[in-house]
Amino acid sequence: MLGRYLEHSRIYVFANGNGPGQPLYLIGSADMMARNLDHRVEALVPIEHPAHQARIDSLLSAMWRSDVAAWELGADTIWRRVGGENAIDAQQLVQIIPRSDAPRSLNR
Repeated sequence: MLGRYLEHSRIYVFANGNGPGQPLYLIGSADMMARNLDHRVEALVPIEHPAHQARIDSLLSAMWRSDVAAWELGADTIWRRVGGENAIDAQQLVQIIPRSDAPRSLNR
């Protein structure tokens, strides 16, 4: 997400190739861009604790809502903002997700 803090998440969830029901959760230090991957050392770290994976799932579900502002890359290679005129800022949405919904181990 990119917004107020000029920052965005580096969360990756891959489901194919890991077997049914076995997604791979990763967090990373940089965007997957040539300038970051070809000229510096970046790290991806697996997230294995089920409670942490559940929190990532809830955050991603919130960010993928149709009323959340986002950018989509079209077939014409042009980025367009989607979500409508009254779209919710993803960072604001994440800030208001109740911490009580987070797994207990994340509320420390």
